[in-house]
Amino acid sequence: AVAGALHKRGVVAGDRVLLHLDNSPEFVISWFACAIVGAVAVSTNTRSVARDMTYFADHAGVVAAITQPGFAELVYKCAPGLRFLAITDNNAGEAADIPDTVAHTPFAELLAEESECPPRPVDPFANLGIQFTSGTTSRPKAVLWTHANAIWGAQLNALHMRLTDDDITLAFLPLFHTNAQSYSLL
Repeated sequence: AVAGALHKRGVVAGDRVLLHLDNSPEFVISWFACAIVGAVAVSTNTRSVARDMTYFADHAGVVAAITQPGFAELVYKCAPGLRFLAITDNNAGEAADIPDTVAHTPFAELLAEESECPPRPVDPFANLGIQFTSGTTSRPKAVLWTHANAIWGAQLNALHMRLTDDDITLAFLPLFHTNAQSYSLL
């Protein structure tokens, strides 16, 4: 749905979309939506100051942004040339109000989109994401990742953690069960 919404709003393969979000489902959804469209997700550190945000937006040439209420004014002011700005209704799970002064599209509207996103050719060397270095010795540098880089990184991480096809996670179970004995029933 979010990929279709990005496409409907004019985001095409190669466009850069700023993702300025804390760790959250909206971040993951947005990152994958960019990948489906062929857009380049420009993920930024949420502790960045205005000077850095302006630099990131200008240097990467972002055309759209997705953020959360706590960062809405910062992104709005630092990236004035955006085609659109989408804002979640929460700050990484905490309910929050969106500032009235920020023109935006609600993220929920992106989630509800029913427009299709046209398929694009499989290209492992297509650009996928930009992350900026910390900038400890000079200006932060944009590091470009391809789809192949992401696959390689995911495979290497799984190898280092010795994950196999048989591994599962039980992290969500406490949400549904109140005692440890319930886990064995699953």
